[in-house]
Amino acid sequence: MDQPGAEAKEKLRQSLNSVEAGLKLRPLDAYLWTRYTHLSYLLNGFSPYTLAALDRSFRYGSQEKQLFQFRMVLCLTEWERLPPALKEATVKQIEFGASHPTIWGYVLADLPVEARTVLLGFLTSTNADIKRALGIERSVRRAREAN
Repeated sequence: MDQPGAEAKEKLRQSLNSVEAGLKLRPLDAYLWTRYTHLSYLLNGFSPYTLAALDRSFRYGSQEKQLFQFRMVLCLTEWERLPPALKEATVKQIEFGASHPTIWGYVLADLPVEARTVLLGFLTSTNADIKRALGIERSVRRAREAN
């Protein structure tokens, strides 16, 4: 993660303040907790606030496919630093998403090498179509390189 400049940090803080205001009105909103996780991670890395927000994102929206990719990329990238409860939530999400090869292709394309290896290890113990996911990953990577 590149460190954002002062102007970018200020915009991120403003966005985080807006999300916090939204959470006061909707404390069980998984989308807001996921957004808070993302902004907190960009500003402060894997802080206790980021971890708490990630936990709530899982708790309130474990079946939300729209939140899936971000959470998987973050959790697998930071796998070694995740507390046991969040590792367990991540594994449950992998099991939940095993039947969606398209999303795995995109997740694989977003992961650094070590995290990619962790994910592939988990996927081999599920019914995931790994061959198809790897094909999608290659297509995504080629398309990104072309742009």
